[in-house]
Amino acid sequence: MKAISAIILVLLKSFCFSQEYFNKVIPSSQYYVEGSSSQVLELNDSTIAIIINAEYRDKPGQLNKLCLLNSEGNLISLNSYLDSINYVNVFDVIRNRDNYFLAGLKYNSVTKLNDFWISKTNRVLDTIWTKHFRGIYNRCKISKIYYGNDNKLILAGTDNNVRVTGTFINGRSFIFSLDSVGNFEFYTRIQGQDTVNQEGYFDVLQVKNGSIYACGTSAKFNLDQEPLIVKLSPDGKLVWRKQIVEPKYNEVLNNIYYQDDGTLLCVGGSFNGLNNGVQFTYILLESLDTLGNLLWTKRIVKGYKTYLYNTIQDSKSDIICTGSFQASPTYIQDGWIAKITSNGDSLWSRVINHDDSTSEGFSHISQASDGGYYLTGYSWVPGDNSSKAWIVKTDSFGCVVPGCEKVVRVEDIKNGKEKAFVMFPNPVVSKKFFFLSRIGSGETYQLKIFNLQGEVIQTYNFRPHVGTQDEVDLNASVASGLYIVNIINEIGKVIASEKMEVVN
Repeated sequence: MKAISAIILVLLKSFCFSQEYFNKVIPSSQYYVEGSSSQVLELNDSTIAIIINAEYRDKPGQLNKLCLLNSEGNLISLNSYLDSINYVNVFDVIRNRDNYFLAGLKYNSVTKLNDFWISKTNRVLDTIWTKHFRGIYNRCKISKIYYGNDNKLILAGTDNNVRVTGTFINGRSFIFSLDSVGNFEFYTRIQGQDTVNQEGYFDVLQVKNGSIYACGTSAKFNLDQEPLIVKLSPDGKLVWRKQIVEPKYNEVLNNIYYQDDGTLLCVGGSFNGLNNGVQFTYILLESLDTLGNLLWTKRIVKGYKTYLYNTIQDSKSDIICTGSFQASPTYIQDGWIAKITSNGDSLWSRVINHDDSTSEGFSHISQASDGGYYLTGYSWVPGDNSSKAWIVKTDSFGCVVPGCEKVVRVEDIKNGKEKAFVMFPNPVVSKKFFFLSRIGSGETYQLKIFNLQGEVIQTYNFRPHVGTQDEVDLNASVASGLYIVNIINEIGKVIASEKMEVVN
């Protein structure tokens, strides 16, 4: 009998996690304020890595940490990475064969300024070479790195002029190219007609004929932001610069893609500004030809505060977006992932939650080898008033609860044909479970776990929104056995109840 039980347990674990799902906040000392601004790296079949930016809470300064996790999201190691005195913020990572290229900014402890920074590493992130250099101004960073033609690196970002108080004077966008060993090919600093604007590029690419395209934003001192796209020749000469003026909107372009039909597709965010009363946001798509002519503009997925920070394009040309989502002023900001077509049709949108005590969100997305997605950003650890790095692994539908893509009618929830909340997995085999909310009212709900004697052994507070996916980590005191999980609204009514088996 024991042998049969062991076989069932092995099969159960294999079945439940044939495609991995996890929703992890990386714990650390309360004296660090942390988050991750770069992608997940799959080092091998069983190990992934993220680079964490950590700021000291009780003194000036920052450092980087290299976090290794197994394929189930369990922590393997967390150690300081790179120079802890002249710290580095990593904003983008790309892989080319057996090497990684990392890019961002490097703090210079002597000058107290930021330098441009780029590094080449091997597959296990050991440094092969690094380059850092000053911009024209005092606060510069590389936002994006692209592996271009002839083994050259194309990089784009911002060179800002900042007062001692931290306020901006102005800023300029730039694109530069390095050869395979880090030597300069060209450096192009681009300035619009208004010399006091703050401008920057967030993405760059190179096409087969050598032309280089980048997108970003031009921000004015009245907080207006306008989309910005440029084209450079292969040797870095400016061909054209396109600044799109739309008085009703503030807009940013985060990513640019070259399409099969020879056009450019830019994706970003559109919103109504801080001083215009009612808040709203859209996903922004703009299509241009290679001469810089605007072909069409679409604003889709209207919301209260849905901020897009990064996207990727899949093999079908669909765009997967990530960022943060806030349903209304009464809700807390959560993580968010969505999928749209390159023609501007919305396919699906998911809200992912880890902690309801304060805001959280994603800053980057990358494709997993199993077809799912990795999302990185920041969230919180209960009782520790500082943000921590957050990493989520979803399936190809953006789910951490399998089947979250299923469309369910409200009538079927009301008449009991469909569940208002869906748990996964059950039995619980790894001290955690996820649940999907199919209703949302803005109230504060409680998930309570009872033992068979009717004692409450764990409580999880949350605020449901339709499509939100939460993770509950079981307390150490929750031993193997049978339990009852109740979801209770603010007036004490049990909205849902389900038996749960825990197998440790």
